[in-house]
Amino acid sequence: METTILKPKLERLIGRNASPAEIKQIDAWFSNGNYQKLDLSEKEKRDLHNNILYDVQCYTAYPLFYPKKNEYLKRSIGLLKNILWIAALILLTYFVVFYNW
Repeated sequence: METTILKPKLERLIGRNASPAEIKQIDAWFSNGNYQKLDLSEKEKRDLHNNILYDVQCYTAYPLFYPKKNEYLKRSIGLLKNILWIAALILLTYFVVFYNW
């Protein structure tokens, strides 16, 4: 598919204005794998890739090919919970041992 034909079709697809026939053409074009052989500049290829990836991420609500950004936060919260449990056990032990019955 030529760039002059492809660009408007992809814009309509992204804007959700594409006809079912255009969607089938673009799906067939993607499954063929010839989009890597287009005469596009590196910036155009990168932009096309990023736009497609962004749309897939938005539609699936899942960040594909990227690790979750909040893994560090989850580990930090887990560590903080463990520290608080240890502090609570130490405090409870202190009151049990040194409380005047």
